[in-house]
Amino acid sequence: MTDTNPVLDAIFARRSIRRYKDERIGDEDLNTILEAAAAAPTAGNLQNYSIIVIKDPEKKEKLFELSNKQRWVRASDVHMMFVVDTNRHKRWCEVRDADFHHDNFFTILWGMVDAVAAAQNAVIAAQGLGLGTVYIGTVLGEMQDVIQLLKLPEGTYPVILLCLGVPNESPEARDRIPLDALVHYDEFTPYSDEIIENAFAEREKAFDGTAKSKTDTKNLAQLITRKRFTEEKLLGRTSSVMRALIDQGFWNEEHMK
Repeated sequence: MTDTNPVLDAIFARRSIRRYKDERIGDEDLNTILEAAAAAPTAGNLQNYSIIVIKDPEKKEKLFELSNKQRWVRASDVHMMFVVDTNRHKRWCEVRDADFHHDNFFTILWGMVDAVAAAQNAVIAAQGLGLGTVYIGTVLGEMQDVIQLLKLPEGTYPVILLCLGVPNESPEARDRIPLDALVHYDEFTPYSDEIIENAFAEREKAFDGTAKSKTDTKNLAQLITRKRFTEEKLLGRTSSVMRALIDQGFWNEEHMK
């Protein structure tokens, strides 16, 4: 870490901001963030994604509802929905009388990587401009409703929502898994019990001081799997997402042959 490199400074200073001032983001800053997003690496230089900038109050309110009413969704000034988009590529192929074959599961993954890379570029650009951001992943589980709200055509699906605004807080950095439990060299190294204990030690400590007394769970892993991300909840979202991807033209049983 260094105090002389502005890119690294922005990366290490980034926080998820959940409190925003009632101030607007200027068009120039917004355009700079969009240009930074578009500069992200992309497979084959195809940029199989689109960015939907959302300022309409009614749509923002609907996204607030679809995100389990997280208050920061309502408080942020601008929303950016990053969308996997092969529709544009298909139209190009139609105009140029070329073959189109990006309606498949591989493109789901390919497009998602492109979209997330663009989103993270936007996050770092916003940080460099003194603005705050927070990712909203819950809308992924409400994919069908988001598709309807944003009128997404076949060949597209939403990946992640990014909220932007003028920050009204300076939160401390949250703990991260130490590198010796995160990074593998040359091949995957099995996790020993000691590595696992050390990897989650700080988070378990925080759990012991707060949530433990408020729930019937004995540790953080139990809290996450039994309360926050239950099997029922995850399977329900899986079913919804799979149906949306089928409807959007990304899945065909013929592709499994």
